[in-house]
Amino acid sequence: KGDTLEDYGFIAPSTFLARHSAQVSQAIAEAITLQEKEIHLGDDTSDARIFWDSRFQAKQSSSQSALTFELRAVPKKDPIFFINHHEICRIIPETSEWQEYRYSFDSSILQTDNIFYIKSFIPNVRQGFDDSLVRNIKIEFDL
Repeated sequence: KGDTLEDYGFIAPSTFLARHSAQVSQAIAEAITLQEKEIHLGDDTSDARIFWDSRFQAKQSSSQSALTFELRAVPKKDPIFFINHHEICRIIPETSEWQEYRYSFDSSILQTDNIFYIKSFIPNVRQGFDDSLVRNIKIEFDL
């Protein structure tokens, strides 16, 4: 199998996809910023997405790394965050205010070329998609 989501059985209409690429000139960095601006995940506006991904280059530099981001979401809905098809976290917010999150993960999942993605979880077809905003997404190394 390849390294695209379609190779792993994910199918999403192209109108719901957004892609971004983050390049790092050095092999090991202290932090990689994947996205500073807000990403809208949901189905309530024309610019909303149910899926967002970003590619980045890095090498395993320590045993632990961390994913950090800010999230504002509808309470009890959960966007899911992945790196290289490994689930890093699943957020179930308790408030609709902006909150900062930080999740450590085992750096062994990192490769030279990596894919990070967020997808909206649909708990019930009648409820529709989650509505959430994510910004300031970073991966920190050498913890």
